[in-house]
Amino acid sequence: KAPARFRGRVLLVDDEPAILEATASILEALGFCVVPARDGLEALGKFEAEREAFALLLMELTMPRMDGRQALERMRALRADLPVILCSGYTEQDILPNFQGQNPPVFLQKPYLMKELQRALQAALPEG
Repeated sequence: KAPARFRGRVLLVDDEPAILEATASILEALGFCVVPARDGLEALGKFEAEREAFALLLMELTMPRMDGRQALERMRALRADLPVILCSGYTEQDILPNFQGQNPPVFLQKPYLMKELQRALQAALPEG
């Protein structure tokens, strides 16, 4: 069966250039338009400029300047319904208790395979 096709704009946030580049390539191959950012502060600026344009936020948690948790809080204050996938080298049990409440993020542990990324995308995005 063919992989699911996606569309829309993804805000991709990671402070490691190799991961940013590799993940962007995968997302583009799946049909997304990717807007990269190297840390939470840069991501927040891009998000504030056009918050309704994004279909998804895919963000590393541990970054310099502004980490993923702080950036996500600020973005969710602007748009609570934003679908989110959080990535980390830490485990889901370490991370997700900090994100209780409505619309919890999907968690993707690093390093991940393309099929794990696809599964996270399907979990995070509404059908259609």
